Amino acid sequence: MSTAAGTDGEVSFVVEDGIGLVTLARPHARNAMTVPMYRRLKEIAEAIEPGGPVKAVIVTGAGGKAFAAGTDIAHFRDVTTPDQALAYEREMDGVFTALETCPV
Repeated sequence: MSTAAGTDGEVSFVVEDGIGLVTLARPHARNAMTVPMYRRLKEIAEAIEPGGPVKAVIVTGAGGKAFAAGTDIAHFRDVTTPDQALAYEREMDGVFTALETCPV
């Protein structure tokens, strides 16, 4: 059975036979992550329930050239103050905590 669990155009999540497939879809940028992509990844990780229908998650990159090039450095053009940098770091800590504590 296949069920679409959501997409925002740059990150999709589909569950089939208990396997969740997350696809990072910015192949033109080697799947470099934007802040909205990180937020979507966090939402996906937080939505997975212990003992629920998702038994494993695979994260992959679209396009066949790169999994993910890291954070899109264009984001940092708008980071001009220490407070903005610290806010970014706090947000990333939340993303990584969600991934680390995901039950699968």
